[in-house]
Amino acid sequence: MTGRKASIIKVFPEEVTIENFKSIRRLTLRPKPGVNVLVGPNMAGKTNILEALISCRGRSRRWSYSRRLTYPTYRSIGAPRTSSS
Repeated sequence: MTGRKASIIKVFPEEVTIENFKSIRRLTLRPKPGVNVLVGPNMAGKTNILEALISCRGRSRRWSYSRRLTYPTYRSIGAPRTSSS
């Protein structure tokens, strides 16, 4: 290192427009610096907004989660264990 501090450039969008993504036909967001909260009833499209923003990075959130998911094996209480080999 040369003893100089690296410059950090922060980029913040003034406006984001989502068109034809899942249930969203057209939506324009104007986020404020700091914390922005999405509030609405179930099935209103809050997750679709987040997925649209994440897909700008080139990968769907659900795809990246589904690649890492492992599903546990359940058995009834008192049921004998079975051998998988």
